[in-house]
This record gives sequence, C-alpha cells and structure tokens, in this order.
Amino acid sequence: MKNIDPSRFPGNPAMVEQMHREVLSTVDRLELELEHANASAIARTGKPDTIPPGYQEQVAEYYRCLSKKQ
Repeated sequence: MKNIDPSRFPGNPAMVEQMHREVLSTVDRLELELEHANASAIARTGKPDTIPPGYQEQVAEYYRCLSKKQ
C-alpha cells in the first residue's frame, strides 16, 4: 500500500488520500497486534508449510497446475 500512488485513481483526490491513510493505519495497527502476539515473525518469514509425508507429489502437482494457468 505504501507504493500505491493515489493520483492514479480518478475521483475526489482528498477522499482517496484519506482512504489511503486509513488503510495504512489499519495495516500498521495489525502489524503491532501481531508483533505483540509474537506472530509477526511467522507471518513475515514466508516460510512454506511443511508437507506431510506422502503428499509431496500432490502438492508439487498442484503448484505446477497453478503456474500453468498464469
């Protein structure tokens, strides 16, 4: 959200800027809450979930299918 240029959106520029600030404020508040709950480190690492034994090939196929659709 910090990289979004509010001038790209037509309409009332003051309203767009206010909405942009509110969204950023909400995201900042959420990050603080997660940090307080010691969950932010997990949320930001982007570490993949561990795949249970026997499901590796199915998960790999799932991601192969997803990548073909894009």
